[in-house]
Amino acid sequence: MLNRFYKLLGQWLLALGLVGSSLGAWAGLSVYTSWGALPPTTAANQRTVDFSTNTIASEGAGRMTSATSVGDCPRFLGLCLLGTSPGNVSLTATNAGLAGFAGNHAAISSGVNDNATSLRITFTNPTPYVGFLWGVQFNSENTQFIRLTLENNNVVILKNCRTSWDAQCVGAYVSANWLADVYNLLLGWLFGDAIQYHSVYVQYQPDNGVRIKQVEFQTFECRNCGFLSADTAQTMRIDFVTYVDGAVAPHHLRLSTPSSSVFSNADVPVTVTACGNADCSQPYINGVTGTLTVSGVAGSYTPSASFSIPAGPVNSTGVTLRFTATGTATLGMSAHTPTPTNTPRFFCGMGVTPASGNSCNLTVGAALHHVRVASGATGLTCTPNTYTITACSNADCSSLYTGGLSGSLSVSGGSVHYPTGAAFSITPGASSTTVQAQLTQAQAYTVGLTGLSPAPSSAPAVYCGMGATPSSGGSCSQTMAEAGFLFDVPNHVAGDSQSVNISAVRKADNSLACAPAFTGSKTVNFRCSYSNPTTGFVPVRVAGNALNAGNNAAAVCDGTGRSVALNFNASGVATAAVDYADAGVVGLTASYTGSGADAGLSMTGADTFVAAPASFAFSDVTAGPIKAGRNFAATVTAVNRAGVKTSNFGRETSAASATLSFTRRQPTGTGAQNGTFSGSLGAFSSGVATASNLSWSEVGNADLTATSSNYLSSGLNVSGSTGSGPAGAVGPFVPDHFVVEVGAQACGTFTYSGQTFSMTVRARNAANAVVANFDGSANTSPNFARAVTLSAATNAGLGSLATTSLPAATFSAGNATLATQRFTFTDKLTAPASVTLRAAYTESGVTVSSVGQTEQGPSLRSGRLRLFNAFGSEKSTLAVPIQVHYWTGKAWAINAADSCTVIQTGHVARGPYRDHKGAETATWTTTPTGNVTVSSGTGSLVLSAPTGGATGTVELAVNLGSAATDQSCASTPRPSSTGAQQDWLRALNGSCASTHDRDPSARATFGVFKPETSKAVHAQDVF
Repeated sequence: MLNRFYKLLGQWLLALGLVGSSLGAWAGLSVYTSWGALPPTTAANQRTVDFSTNTIASEGAGRMTSATSVGDCPRFLGLCLLGTSPGNVSLTATNAGLAGFAGNHAAISSGVNDNATSLRITFTNPTPYVGFLWGVQFNSENTQFIRLTLENNNVVILKNCRTSWDAQCVGAYVSANWLADVYNLLLGWLFGDAIQYHSVYVQYQPDNGVRIKQVEFQTFECRNCGFLSADTAQTMRIDFVTYVDGAVAPHHLRLSTPSSSVFSNADVPVTVTACGNADCSQPYINGVTGTLTVSGVAGSYTPSASFSIPAGPVNSTGVTLRFTATGTATLGMSAHTPTPTNTPRFFCGMGVTPASGNSCNLTVGAALHHVRVASGATGLTCTPNTYTITACSNADCSSLYTGGLSGSLSVSGGSVHYPTGAAFSITPGASSTTVQAQLTQAQAYTVGLTGLSPAPSSAPAVYCGMGATPSSGGSCSQTMAEAGFLFDVPNHVAGDSQSVNISAVRKADNSLACAPAFTGSKTVNFRCSYSNPTTGFVPVRVAGNALNAGNNAAAVCDGTGRSVALNFNASGVATAAVDYADAGVVGLTASYTGSGADAGLSMTGADTFVAAPASFAFSDVTAGPIKAGRNFAATVTAVNRAGVKTSNFGRETSAASATLSFTRRQPTGTGAQNGTFSGSLGAFSSGVATASNLSWSEVGNADLTATSSNYLSSGLNVSGSTGSGPAGAVGPFVPDHFVVEVGAQACGTFTYSGQTFSMTVRARNAANAVVANFDGSANTSPNFARAVTLSAATNAGLGSLATTSLPAATFSAGNATLATQRFTFTDKLTAPASVTLRAAYTESGVTVSSVGQTEQGPSLRSGRLRLFNAFGSEKSTLAVPIQVHYWTGKAWAINAADSCTVIQTGHVARGPYRDHKGAETATWTTTPTGNVTVSSGTGSLVLSAPTGGATGTVELAVNLGSAATDQSCASTPRPSSTGAQQDWLRALNGSCASTHDRDPSARATFGVFKPETSKAVHAQDVF
């Protein structure tokens, strides 16, 4: 973007007492004399005042305020004295033809007077930097000033001068053209002003975290600058004032580490970065504080968990973690100020680029415990020995260290040659390597490791295993011979036959190389031994021969071994099949004692190998249905390739074990949940382990898998499963129980008999959590929800439920809601009672129910609605009393708990109408003036005054049913009405009623003050 870029990262001590140092891009003063775009893009929340589209006024007081100070001239009688003039500030000056200036800009003219003219901008929220385009000339030096006031009240001053030793002089960073400068000087002296202006973009950013609160553009007249040393006015031009709105919060913060896998007791650098936008291409540089949090693994922080990114050019900081344990550590952040605007507030990048939704987990492995070096107990001088070096993170090396290791193999005691060097390096991610060394003398040597980095924590740091499993205190001694057998039995699966080349070699004449020791048919004695575990149950077989005195495949290895006839070819190599049907580390030794032509020849050779089980077999898995969250059991057996138990598995020093995992097979779909599996196998005994504490929190079918990784550091992994098909062999799992919940009572604290209420049945596991896979929707396949029977658990004999079954399709993610349930008393005259509800179903003999769990239900009352006759004037409205009753067990009483019943105007049927003589008429009508809301069991139906001031009566009925005609005992004909669908308030209303199924009715009379039966003949007041 920039063609030429001049930058100062200098010292600002000077008379201002401000010190600066290089802290990266933009720190200090930057001066641009050529550009491709203005202003240079820098940070998030950057704003620019271009005096055209964005002006100081349009930024508003929430971002900045401004003030001008105009230098005035000396005046006499209100007029400037001769040779003087006032200053001027214009915020809408037009394009001056300067490069980069476009549209309006600010022009600050000094006038000719003894005072400065200035434009001062104060930032409501201090900014980390300020940039601006400056139309500046250097002929009249020290007449234009930029005063930057910092938060700490220090002031930085920039000037239009070219003194190279003065860090304040902006002209020192602008290339000079001497010819133009001479021309400018002469014309400026003659005409009193500069001819040549420069367009420079200046950016200042404090490098010590202090922000800028004010910038002032100030200009003075030039003394003795014009013809005959006249004073001349100076004009400073400013455009594109760029700053950062400090009130805006970051978009998000980032947490990043070099890798997602780390090790305990090692430093882990964590970088915290403040970002101004989603991809962090715009840094947030206004400053952020917060606290780094870590859960899951104990550790410490350096320097502390609290972090601070000061305002300034650097938008990141670092915190160093050191974990003191192993496991999965989850990084987080709290108390960040200001709070980022995005959700989530922080992005993680554990070994990757931070992004929203990334894992914030670090896998913390164990530190280096010790290093193992292994080879044979004996070797030959004519060939290099291979030494296997393994980094271990625990004492038995069941956990490997993969953080990288370097060192050197050290063999002492005689002459040694390292074909590729003694140094080794295990790259991060790996845990072992090999080094070769040829020990050229027939004698004993001592093997060791030196220069290990990092240093192991164990003492001893090196475990040796010469012909045996390496261990603390294990033998580091190795004996060399000039003739013997070379063979290597690879680590393999128990029961798999291995074809092994056995070489009979000797030291060649006049050479360190190996030569064939003999050819033809030879009888070689083979013996086997148990290394880990140290005893066994079956022997090794060579060429079909069991290596014991009786050649018995069912007997153990003994010291006798077995002689096996081998045919050695011209290269001294014979081939034999080696087979071991059990697990563990096993030693195989070959020996030959010559006779006849070979008399005096004694040769030996040895190797150790690991045989691992072929797989794990499951048995005795608890048959389904299994209740979710309840314990179930399984037995795991380590077997060889033939499916025969490997009895030595689990008898090793640091006994081998297996880890169980659980795979949901059914249901599948967007709504299917994996749930939580828990439990573990007990210790293996003779190759068999049992788990009785297994549990799965969900519903469905699944499979169990047992795994054992890197058996005895052999690189062999063992696994086995109950199955891998789509259906799953373990299960089905069903809910442990139901809970039945009833929402709010239909009418405040109670529900009327026959009134609808809402109930929810939730399928739950043994931990009382909802099992989401008990679902009958299209979100799971196949559906594991079942139809559930509903019943009354208490007071069932008082009535009946309207809905007694929930179809399987009703359940979604373990919950089913029925909004239209009812319980209706068989006898209308039933005292208040509470009914609790029950849910249950049976599958394959296993019943899932809400018995003993939460079983809620409604508090029921038997209710009725009553209307009462009303009398009143034909000239006013008439209130018809309404009451809602409940049966107490002895009588109907006002239901003071009812403030929920509502009768709408359309529910009231009116007719027939009669005149004052009792004859039916159609000459007048009355209408309800509004709905009736019962309060504490009572209310009033207010009728309008009769039309035309008529007198007479009208019969009223409230339609509590759902039909268009009420079911009351009022006279006919009655007009249609809208059913209130509150039939639970019907009762034995009227003379026509024989059951409690009638709507209430009454008569409204207009034109009668009181009924005849209540008229008084005489009344007297007594005092």
